[in-house]
Amino acid sequence: MRSLATATAALAYVALASIAIGFSDASFHKSVCPPYMDLQIHDEFIVTFTKYDNLRNLESSLDVLVASYPVPLSSSSSLHRRAIKINHDVPTDFVVWTLFDWSPLSVIHWLGLQPGVKSIVRNRRLHLTSLNTQPASPQEDDTMPTSATWNYMEAWDMAQLRAQNITGHGVKVAIFDTGLDPDSARRHFRHVDDIINWTDEPVLRDSDGHGSFVAGVVGSVHRACPGIAPDASLVSFRVFTTSSASYTSWLLDALNYAMYLGVDVLNFSFGGPDFHDAPFMDKIHECAASGIVVMSAVGNGGPQYGTLTNPADQIDVFGIGGLGSTPSTIAPFSARGQSLWEIATGYGRVKPDAVAPATFVKGLYPGGDKCRMMNGTSMAAPLATGMVALVLSQIPSIERKRFGHVGFVKGVFLQTARRLPSIWNATMRSTEAGNTWQHIYEQGAGSLDVNAALAALPLAMAAPTAVLLPSSLNLTDCPYMWPHCLQPLYHTRLPLTINITMFHPTALTSQLVGAPKWTPSSADSDILSIQTFPGSEMFWPYSGAIGVHIRVTRPVLRRMTVSGRLTLFISDSPPVELYIEVPVIPAPPPRQRVLWDQYRNLQYPSGYIPRDNLHQHTDPFDTQGDHAHTNFGDFFHRLVVQHKLYVEVLTTDYSCVDDLSVYGLLLVVDPEEPWFPTEVALVHAAMRSSDLSVFVIADWYSPTVLTSMSFWDANTLSTWLPVTGGANIPAINTLLAAFRIRLSHRAWSNPGIMYLSGSAIVDLPDLGFVMWANLTQDSTGPTGLSPRRIASFESVKSANNAAVPPNDSQKMAVAALVPLQGANAGRVVVYGDSSCVDSSIAASSDAKATCEGWIDGLIEYALRGKLPEGVEAVNNLHVREDVDHDAADIRAQTLLAKYSKVLGHAPACPNVAFG
Repeated sequence: MRSLATATAALAYVALASIAIGFSDASFHKSVCPPYMDLQIHDEFIVTFTKYDNLRNLESSLDVLVASYPVPLSSSSSLHRRAIKINHDVPTDFVVWTLFDWSPLSVIHWLGLQPGVKSIVRNRRLHLTSLNTQPASPQEDDTMPTSATWNYMEAWDMAQLRAQNITGHGVKVAIFDTGLDPDSARRHFRHVDDIINWTDEPVLRDSDGHGSFVAGVVGSVHRACPGIAPDASLVSFRVFTTSSASYTSWLLDALNYAMYLGVDVLNFSFGGPDFHDAPFMDKIHECAASGIVVMSAVGNGGPQYGTLTNPADQIDVFGIGGLGSTPSTIAPFSARGQSLWEIATGYGRVKPDAVAPATFVKGLYPGGDKCRMMNGTSMAAPLATGMVALVLSQIPSIERKRFGHVGFVKGVFLQTARRLPSIWNATMRSTEAGNTWQHIYEQGAGSLDVNAALAALPLAMAAPTAVLLPSSLNLTDCPYMWPHCLQPLYHTRLPLTINITMFHPTALTSQLVGAPKWTPSSADSDILSIQTFPGSEMFWPYSGAIGVHIRVTRPVLRRMTVSGRLTLFISDSPPVELYIEVPVIPAPPPRQRVLWDQYRNLQYPSGYIPRDNLHQHTDPFDTQGDHAHTNFGDFFHRLVVQHKLYVEVLTTDYSCVDDLSVYGLLLVVDPEEPWFPTEVALVHAAMRSSDLSVFVIADWYSPTVLTSMSFWDANTLSTWLPVTGGANIPAINTLLAAFRIRLSHRAWSNPGIMYLSGSAIVDLPDLGFVMWANLTQDSTGPTGLSPRRIASFESVKSANNAAVPPNDSQKMAVAALVPLQGANAGRVVVYGDSSCVDSSIAASSDAKATCEGWIDGLIEYALRGKLPEGVEAVNNLHVREDVDHDAADIRAQTLLAKYSKVLGHAPACPNVAFG
């Protein structure tokens, strides 16, 4: 079942396209469709069975089960499955079932336990609001606008492919979208097998035009905007209504029918951030296992990292990113990786898989003879779909079952993709316009090359071999291998973990056979220890993830480069070699080493993790992972490049760290998880005797605000509250209690210093230092954020004993700097808000410069004891808050316990001794 509420404020599916034409590169990311759509709930359930049957038989089976329930029920089958009821002999595996309000809700749990029932989940109504943008002006000719510098149809020499009869003949392509205009289907396509309406509307028209455009990119024969595969057989699946609404059940019905028809390729140009949506994800896996190559746009959330949408982020889906206005640049709006599934305990996978044109893509204007241009990864996906159709058409029908699946097809395209140039500029930000890094989590294997894929096809079929992404781990290749290439390895460093994705050319299921073999290039290469950990015992369907852990086994006296080949033995495939090249240096001193606590972060969609910036109304959830290499990537980059620090990302609790004394700084950014008592003891011991400093970058926490963010969850039929605030302030206060430091249980802001919904320091001991700022308290309501007066606020006593008046704007401590006593003692640094280090949050250049200067000064103080400018000594700072902290702390633990890796659990390495 879905693990998160589907409410009006929740996130869902997005059409990954934009319409407007005539803007510059710098404005592309502003013109693509907004990334979210609203959700509305209907009182229906999807009852999934363990076997397929026709709908009437499954409904009868459900009726028998319901009749055996000891309490009479008022229920019925849904009327929202118009298409499947018309085609009643098409096999299905679920029934849409309505349970009326007066029926007992306990039947839901009971029904899920009955024999033959796989699951029961809420049927969601989805509204695709992002399709309501105005279309671009139609064009009657085939000229490109002056701001576009290339024509992908000419670059791919499509005329030559057509002359060779490489046109997609014999390949069936399904387009899941807003439909296909019937008039356009008759006049501008050769092979539209069917237009199937899966909605409850008795119409076929594509009122939005998005689906017609996407279909045209694949298979149009219009002179001015021809498709890639004009002889492919198209099936248009209309899964959104004229009001851009859909149901989960419509998508599942359509996917079942696609398998029933024997579709070869399926195109999604929409997606959503929820990778815990089990029924939908399971159906995508099933499609891939049945031999359908599922193509999906990765989204338009760029240039931010961690913005991939589902299903493009699934391992068995071909996730397509977007090129910009030239064939060698990535579109700024194209969503970036890594995938977020794995970051709670490891590292994400490389996504997008590859990129295709997404700027000035030409397609059909619905209901006429004209063409238009659109931008977005929605456009890149059908271009890639057309390429896949061309390649599949060249596989003999007798071999199609063996090779016509995502494992083989993706492998061929990844091996032949043209890597985009990666140009290093150390001072550039990851999200900066004109960024030239174009690393692997932005471009994947590179730009798809249909001609190279066609040329490689005969050999790939003659000698099928598993394909890896990335194909090598050359950490001297910078910036393509960013962020892994930023830092060399050294003895005592945490193992470097990189996720490798494997695509099998022939086997639906496969596995690693025996231990991989490491063959060093020289005698020095024995200093590396290479371990692999498969994501699961069995790889399925046609793909799998393999974690590679690289560790330096002994000290070195000089900088060197170590290389070798790791041979992986995969069932039903020849051995596969992974080239590894790693720079190794002598271990840096503790004052240059930072341990970044990633373990403390929780991510949506595991639970209701609220947004960090309460001023941001478009996104209710914390969706980008809060990882050192996603929305905190610019901060990580600055630590390494500007401060010349060596940052190690920890994904376990502290009990598994061999020796905290080798680090000069423990960095905790925006934590949601608490600490084990053992961890607190370990950290305090290292702080008092090993010169370890701790820098906590917090965020807001307010019981009042949390209560105002509640909503009714139709899945659990209960009111949902955020599991914690922007950060877990009660847990931070517990960690720092021994040093008499406490943060506020309210939310505070000052946009002028990029302090957006943070906490503030309300208790500090003697000998402490603070940075002051004027802050306004935040609150939320039905209309969003508003400042309000604080009636319970008494006064703030600073070093000169001056009282701060209780006005809307309060003088508050935003940073605390506390030196510990002792010859080998470290320091405690606290900053109340994470906005400054979060690249997903926008602010003025002046505000960002101010707060980044403060953060830089706090880093220097934590590591070297140098007080930054603007700090003041305080004498026993105390701010009284009218908050029941004990009650707030208990509430925080109660809500968090369901999702926590700490509460109710034991440390991962409990036998670590500490003093």
